[in-house]
Amino acid sequence: MSLPLRSLLLEGGVFLHKDLEDLLAHTPHLKSLKCFALELRGPTPNLGDNVFNYDLFLSHLRSLNLRLDSFFHCELNMSSVLAVYPGSQERTFSTHDHVSFDMRHLQNQSNTITSLDIHCSGNIDYTPSNLLHQYLCSSPHLLHLKALHTQYSLDHMDLHGLLHPVLHSRFSIYRPGIWQCRKLRTLHIRIDTSKDKARDCPAPSPQHSRIAFGYIARVCPELREIQVYNGDTRAETPCLDMSLLGGLCLLGRLQHLERFSTGTWKKQRVLSARNLEWIIESGRSEAKKRTRQKYLQSIWKALGLLDDAGNPRPFDDAATSASLDTKSLANANPGSRFNWTNIDPALREELRYLGLPVEIKAFFDALDKPALEDVEARGDCFPALRCLSLCAPGGIDLPPEREIKRVTKDNAREPWVKT
Repeated sequence: MSLPLRSLLLEGGVFLHKDLEDLLAHTPHLKSLKCFALELRGPTPNLGDNVFNYDLFLSHLRSLNLRLDSFFHCELNMSSVLAVYPGSQERTFSTHDHVSFDMRHLQNQSNTITSLDIHCSGNIDYTPSNLLHQYLCSSPHLLHLKALHTQYSLDHMDLHGLLHPVLHSRFSIYRPGIWQCRKLRTLHIRIDTSKDKARDCPAPSPQHSRIAFGYIARVCPELREIQVYNGDTRAETPCLDMSLLGGLCLLGRLQHLERFSTGTWKKQRVLSARNLEWIIESGRSEAKKRTRQKYLQSIWKALGLLDDAGNPRPFDDAATSASLDTKSLANANPGSRFNWTNIDPALREELRYLGLPVEIKAFFDALDKPALEDVEARGDCFPALRCLSLCAPGGIDLPPEREIKRVTKDNAREPWVKT
């Protein structure tokens, strides 16, 4: 039994008017039609053999009564699209078009749009300044964001000014903020961790990754699918930090997350098993817990999270202790860099230690607690995760157990993996 076509994406090449109309006439169940960098040609009566009449095309589209949820054509502006589908709550843009203008236009529709797709047509990532950030901070109904080739500055997530305090002035385009789309279910985004936007940016530090992963986990607790990358797609740049201190564990608290992908490499890379085995059940055995905690305790003591006797320091004392990234944290009072006046108190408390090592310690202290007698050790970590992709060439999806085995199969250590 064949399944009806529901999504059609056409990119590049040439289509004749009649051929496209014939194709659409045979897709009555189509829900999504997107045409990027596509040349459409006639013949069109009274206009010539190679002239395409978009008004006639839109008229024909109406006559088909297709119930499209999403419609985009690179030659049509948003007003023309809305004239055909005025109730559509999905918006698609191509980076070859006037995206900056359209992003500003979206500000007036922030309370109605549920899906935003910024499609990259070409080899250059789109950098919308702070427009995307402003949109996310004013769009409570957005459920799906697909902007994998759109650079989003990490400084917008750095609520405590740990990275570049000077960027947090009232006049900076990098001012931090909290997304209003807290019910977001799909997030595809490329996070820029380099202040100077250099093409060959260095490997992100654990602090970079703690901020990114911690922000996403706290602000968007309903996420089902995440694709998050770092750097410029034109160069082979590192993915976000995968070490235990990099904060990947902070996504483990997402109860509904089913698919997670981060990082791409043109060649196979091997990651440290110690950094990743906690994700799967076999890495949470009592023996694994003891080994991991022995390693972590030495780190916590070096960071000042434990006193000389090995006892945990109070969170507020530990938060201002020396960190792995700097000898002393730039922000001695978590929360002081951001105006929290209108932020929900519960969320404010959850974000209080964003980017700090104490969040990592709290996670693994809970995950690695000894199992109760006669109770199998499982740990509450990624309970719904089905597909995982870590620095995979081409971004393949595998069950977590198989993916962890694939990337750690030689048990080797890459220089960029901080352990």
